[in-house]
This record gives sequence, C-alpha cells and structure tokens, in this order.
Amino acid sequence: MPNVEGVILFSLVKGCEKEAIDQIKRMEGVKKVFVVCGEHDGVVVFDVKSLNDLKKIVKMMRTLKIITKTVTYIAMYTINN
Repeated sequence: MPNVEGVILFSLVKGCEKEAIDQIKRMEGVKKVFVVCGEHDGVVVFDVKSLNDLKKIVKMMRTLKIITKTVTYIAMYTINN
C-alpha cells in the first residue's frame, strides 16, 4: 500500500511562528514546515504510512494551544515533470 502524502494548512496565535515550527518539525511523518503569508500562517508537508499516522499528526497539532485552525489535504496522485 502506498504512503499517504499531502499538506496541512494551519493558523496560529500571532507571534508564535518559531514555537510552532519547532514543535511540528519533530513530529514523525512531517517532511517540511513553511511559514506563509495569506489566509493561513503555515503549511506542513507530510508523508506517512497510513491514515492513522496522519491522524496522529493532526491530533498532536490540535493539542498545541498556539494552533487555532488546521485544514488537511490528502494527495490523490502525484504529477511529475
């Protein structure tokens, strides 16, 4: 069975970017974390073995008081150049 890949968009309490990145980047299955400008404050790129592993990342992120919102997108398929 192929890995589950995608992104999680998240919103933060103002001024907590560094704290959030420090905590999120240590989570198993997290490949990259970006701070972005726009409707959301950051993006997590994940690659996990199962939906249960993804659920663990989202659950851990939601326990962080500095994260106010998450939106998860799971990749259906990848298009390579």
